[in-house]
Amino acid sequence: MEKHLNTAIVRINSDLPCLIYRFGKEIGRADAHDYTEIYLPKGKHRLSFVSSENSNDKVDLEKEILDIEYEDIIDVCIFPIKNARILKERAEQERLEQIRQELIRREQERLAESRRIEEEKRKREEALKPYKIAPYLTLNFYDSVSIRNFGFDNPKKYVIASKNSLYAILNDSFLPTMPFQFEQIQECNGNGDYLWVKANKKWGLYNYKQRQYLVAPRFDDISRTGSHRNCYTLIVTIGDRWNGGNYKLGAINDKGELFIDCKYEELYENKGGYYKAKLNGMEGLLDKYGRVKLDFVYKDLCAYSSKGKYPTEYRGKYGVFNYAGDVILDFIYDKIEYCEPFGCGYHVLVKDGKYGIHICATGEMIPCKYNSRDEIPDFNLEPYY
Repeated sequence: MEKHLNTAIVRINSDLPCLIYRFGKEIGRADAHDYTEIYLPKGKHRLSFVSSENSNDKVDLEKEILDIEYEDIIDVCIFPIKNARILKERAEQERLEQIRQELIRREQERLAESRRIEEEKRKREEALKPYKIAPYLTLNFYDSVSIRNFGFDNPKKYVIASKNSLYAILNDSFLPTMPFQFEQIQECNGNGDYLWVKANKKWGLYNYKQRQYLVAPRFDDISRTGSHRNCYTLIVTIGDRWNGGNYKLGAINDKGELFIDCKYEELYENKGGYYKAKLNGMEGLLDKYGRVKLDFVYKDLCAYSSKGKYPTEYRGKYGVFNYAGDVILDFIYDKIEYCEPFGCGYHVLVKDGKYGIHICATGEMIPCKYNSRDEIPDFNLEPYY
């Protein structure tokens, strides 16, 4: 650049090659670390230094020339701006890639769910197709025929027959209403519309009226949750439960709803619809909807109770909880023994070698101040039923 009269010399030291603008008009170029000279008249100037590689990398500054005999050096640092831009662009690319991958994953899930629905629809339509049976001239012969009730208190009955180790349901004329396809058939705990059936070594829930699965066969085993009548839920198993294999337990109702996921090592139903369960070797309590009422931090939850109050151990100390997961007695006792004489329930408490009593029906406490159980005075008990 040729020096004009009445101008001062300004030397530009830039860390990257750049174009030099004065009030938006290009006035020169600067190479990296080359001390390029520009000439500016007296007064204020708005300068811009724009990278030759990318116009987004630039430095803006204002420079005032007070004396044309004055010489100055301007250090222009574009490289940090370039690095910041690159980092920002990479972050944005990564964000967009994550969004793209998430959209791909959701689309794959949608397609998988669509295929599953179509497959279930196909199976239902296949099951509803009329089953053609060869006409019989006189009698129908099967390996076995049995008449069963639909549950405990349901007066309805149904007839099943076996042939070549497979089962089917018969109509009033003792003809099959479906192919011989089931390995086993069980009533669904009092619900007259559904049957638990076993096909391909898996258990499912079958609507015998509509001839379709409510739950496709996918469980390795089923069992009732309790010994009392009108128990409408079943424990279902994924895995080999009886031969030392790995398995997980859950619970399903007669509507086919898996309200307790198959993830527990043990699962028992208690009174009131509560479930004692074991997860990762520790025991806890679930309510009738499968929600956790007692966290899985207990080594052993007692199986015996009065008025729904259970003694148990936690971190070496004993306490008492109820069905709802409320702590009735804090975990401060060295030992708690449940006693049930003549239909009444109470807990013998031991703390620091001293004995006391907790009466289940009333909540009354006899403090732990006696040296033995025999020293505890007589106390009144109320039946728990």
